[in-house]
Amino acid sequence: MPLLIDMPIEPEQVPQLDAVLITHYGNDHYSAPTCKALAGCLHRIPRFGGNGPHFVRWNYACPKVLLEDGIQRFTEGVELYKKEYPG
Repeated sequence: MPLLIDMPIEPEQVPQLDAVLITHYGNDHYSAPTCKALAGCLHRIPRFGGNGPHFVRWNYACPKVLLEDGIQRFTEGVELYKKEYPG
C-alpha cells in the first residue's frame, strides 16, 4: 500500500534508533519496506507477537518479542509494558 503522506526523511537517512514498536501488522501501523530499510540502525525490535521471521531475514540481530501480558527491559532506562485503558 502506498504512503498517503510525504515522509520528512527517508529510512536510509536515520542514523540510529533505540526501538521500533509495532503494535499490529496493519498498513496504518507497519511498513515492511521501512522496517527492512531500518535494519542497519537498530539491532533490537520490541514487538507484539507476529512476524519475527521477517526481521531475521532482513538482518536484524535477535529481534525480541514483547508478549501482550509481559514487561520487557530492552536497554538501560527503557521498559515497555501493556497498559489497559477503561472503555
